[in-house]
Parts: sequence; structure tokens; C-alpha cells
Amino acid sequence: MSPRPGWRFLLATVSCAVVLIGNAVVPAPAAAPAAAPTRSVGTVHAPPSASSSASPSAPPSMPALRTRAVLDRPGEQRVRSLLTSHLRQAPPGAVVRGVVWTYSSTVMTQALLDAARRGVRVRVLVGGISCAEPTFRALAAGLPAKSWARCVRGSARSGDSFDGQESNLHQKSWTFSGVGGERWVSVVTTANATDVAGSDQYNDVLQLVGHRRLYQALGRVFEQQARDRPVLRPYRHVELGGGVAATFMPWTSPSQHDPVVERIRSLPGAGSTIRVAQSNWQDPRGLRIARALVDRRRAGADVAAVVSSPFGPRVGAVLREGGVRVESAWFGPHRYSHLKFLAVAYDGAHGRMERVWTGSENWWSPSRGHDELVVRVDGRSAYVTYAGFFDQLWREARAARLRSAR
Repeated sequence: MSPRPGWRFLLATVSCAVVLIGNAVVPAPAAAPAAAPTRSVGTVHAPPSASSSASPSAPPSMPALRTRAVLDRPGEQRVRSLLTSHLRQAPPGAVVRGVVWTYSSTVMTQALLDAARRGVRVRVLVGGISCAEPTFRALAAGLPAKSWARCVRGSARSGDSFDGQESNLHQKSWTFSGVGGERWVSVVTTANATDVAGSDQYNDVLQLVGHRRLYQALGRVFEQQARDRPVLRPYRHVELGGGVAATFMPWTSPSQHDPVVERIRSLPGAGSTIRVAQSNWQDPRGLRIARALVDRRRAGADVAAVVSSPFGPRVGAVLREGGVRVESAWFGPHRYSHLKFLAVAYDGAHGRMERVWTGSENWWSPSRGHDELVVRVDGRSAYVTYAGFFDQLWREARAARLRSAR
């Protein structure tokens, strides 16, 4: 699900089957769109960058930048398990910052309270939809000094509305200054902190360990969000080194160029593979994004999408008529995709290029006014992991469609 104008409806959040970057990915069946061949690789090590170099304040030997992807299926609670494990391993004095739209998880509440009582400094921001949620109130009331939990009505860095539509804090991310022996752990996810999310949704986590510049960028924006007042230019795109970039929303102006459309238009046609998983894709903005994908398809790219609900019928018509293959991973109200990623492979100036974008942004107009986060990671291992999971989900969606047609 996703925020809607007048957002008083039940939302869900995390879930299921773990796929780690570095693990072998199940090959796609013949019916699935072709993806890059899978392989078994080790932990991803990003190219050297300022973000992974030593500094005077750093310990003598810093851990190499590592990227881990967790792709979940309903019922497995893998995202929640990762977060609660990190909270248990955070040492006294560590700082944990969490941002989610909806919050109702009793398990996360207990883990956060336990960490704070051990001396971890816990700071949590949630969207206005959860201000009256009893579980969130219990968290806010139970945290000791130096820790806090707050709700934000409207956008934390803009206002209550954008271009005539209601704004929300919709970002989903967690940062940990320390976990076990590791520093600068950043977790970007599609999952809210709800119990329903673990039982009903497909979600993902993209985790980066040791990337100080990403950790710091998330921290700076968090400080702005915690102040809960408009900033002059809330939209920010930052290249962070090591093949990592982050885009922070809301947009600064309704007239600015759509970053999703620009992202797609920047891709070459022939020889490109484009895989989309999007859980909320509709309205005029969704149509513009669909047309950008069709343009790439007509230029020779292999384009396929796994969608969920809501999915605008006009968006679907534009995609299918334009040659983009589409399957729906909305299997019902208790099993559906909440994924929001774009995985691409194409021939660049220096050889084959693979990239993954993932985060909280839905492809519809209201997202322009929401606090959203999208992170991009370059590299074959991330792409193979996401493309491989796409193929698995495509196979499930296609099989469900064929069964229903009998």
C-alpha cells in the first residue's frame, strides 16, 4: 500500500525470503523475461572512494564497504529480523535513527526499548498516520532520556500539502552508528515498522556497511526531518562515491524535472535490460513514467514490470500497447508486492553497467510532496540479486494469472 490523500486506511509492511548479495540466485524459468546470468559471488566490495578511506577519527583498520540485499516474501519476517538483530548488537552509546511512515510493530517496539535501556540512543520518526497508534505511543512513552520517538504530520521538510495534494513522511530507513564491530550501517527499505508487513508483503532491504558518506547524508536529512519545518530546497540528489547515490524528496517545485523520468530517459535503448517492481503506479505522473519506459522499449531495450495495487488501468494500457511486458504480484489483500525498485543493465562508455535504485518512492503524483528516499547502488552483484528476485516474482505472478484464467 501507499499513502493516499486522506490517508486513513490500514497499511502493511515487511516480509519474506532472503536473498543476499553474494548468494546464488534461482535462475529464471523460460517464461520469465531474460535476465543476466546468475553466479555465486562473495560480499560486494565497492570501488575505493572517500567514503571508505581512513580518517583521523577512524580506527586503524576500517571494514570494507559491503552491500547486502534482503528480498523478502510474506511470512518470513526477514527485514524485521535484520533490524532487531542490529538493535541487539548495537553497543551502549551507539545512535540509532529510524524513519517510517506507519508504525505498529510490537516486536520492534520491544527491541527499541531494550536497546535504549542498554544505553543506545534511539531516535524514531513516524508519519502522521501513526500519531495515535497505541504501539507508537508506548514506544514514545517508554524511551528513557536521550532517546525519543516523534510523529510528523505532513512532510517533515516541506509542508502539509504539495501542488494541492496532501503530503506525508513516507521514507523508510534506519541507520546505526555501530553494530557489533561494524560502523556506519545504513538500511534503506520498502518496509514500514508494522506487524502486517511481515505477514502480507514482499519487501526489500538494501544495506550498506562502512559507507560513511551515505550514513552522514542520511543523518543530516534526519536532523532536518526531526526539526519538522520547511527547508528552502528539500529536494537533494547526492553522488556519494563508491558507486552509491541518494535522492531525497519532496520536490522543491512542481515544475522541476521528474527524476524517475530522467533516470529512464538516460538509459540507452538497444542492449539495455530494464526491470521494474512498483507497488503503486497510477495517475498522470505514472503515465509519464510509463511512456518513458515505452520509449526505451521502442528504442530496443528489453523492458518488463511486476506491478501490484494500486495500478492505474491507463498506465497498464500504455505499457502493454507499447510492448512492455507486465505481470501483477497483487495476489490478494494478504499477499502482495510492496517493492519499489528499478534494476537496469546497459552498455556504457566503459563497458557493461548495472545499477539498482530502491527505496520508498511510489510512482504517482502525491509522492512528489512526500519525504521519500531512493538509493542507487552500482555493480553486477546488486543487479543480479534484484534481477534474479524479479524473475522469481514474475514466475509466481504469471502462474497465478494462468491459474485464474482456467
